[in-house]
Amino acid sequence: MFKTKLVRILSNILNGTSKFGIETISAFPLQGYYTEKKPYICVRTWNHFDWNKALKAVRVVGMCTASDDLTCQYYYRKVACKERLPLSSWTILSNYSYTPSVNAYFFQIFVDNYKPMSGDEYNNPLISSALLRDRTLVLTWDIETYSSQKTGEVPNAKYDEDVVFMICMTVHWKDNPEPLKQICLVNVETAPDPQWITIVCGSQTNLLKAFALCWRHLALNIQIGFNDSQYDWRFIVEKANKLG
Repeated sequence: MFKTKLVRILSNILNGTSKFGIETISAFPLQGYYTEKKPYICVRTWNHFDWNKALKAVRVVGMCTASDDLTCQYYYRKVACKERLPLSSWTILSNYSYTPSVNAYFFQIFVDNYKPMSGDEYNNPLISSALLRDRTLVLTWDIETYSSQKTGEVPNAKYDEDVVFMICMTVHWKDNPEPLKQICLVNVETAPDPQWITIVCGSQTNLLKAFALCWRHLALNIQIGFNDSQYDWRFIVEKANKLG
């Protein structure tokens, strides 16, 4: 009954002009802990545009969806997870196209042509020598925030009572675990650590300015943060705009 209703909705929204498939699968739910897999109906569409239309259509009628990717942010994460794409190691790209711009390259490639580098390829002298000379500069960072409202909620940049009081960064060459610099920007006096450059900024405004200066002068190639696109960057940018 449910599958019949789903097929009817998809046929109507796709106007019978696009292909789609339905398959019953077993998988662990994304939320909570389960010892056994649960049954799901997996819908496959011809392209991402049709998938967006189908996902919005089933949401309108109140159907629960287990894995959503309506935005590019979640779509690419979902594809990377589903296809087991290597994101933190060297890969080999083949049969790709690219469009150069002033400061970047835009690559287009089929997922099957994005493969991890094998052990034999790592041992290739031409490749290994290039990797040894690679001077890609990596910055990792994290922020600490605090709210005097004591509501138990995560601090929100739109409130004056919610502040960022510390930003820590490490800088290192991509293939070297030893950091070149470890920098801690903080609002209040703190005990020194000989392994860190600690800069006491005195105020939230000065801390944000110091962070911007570090970011500009370090001229990094790659930045890495934990959940930074969902929280850290949003808090920093919104608070900086609010403070002017």
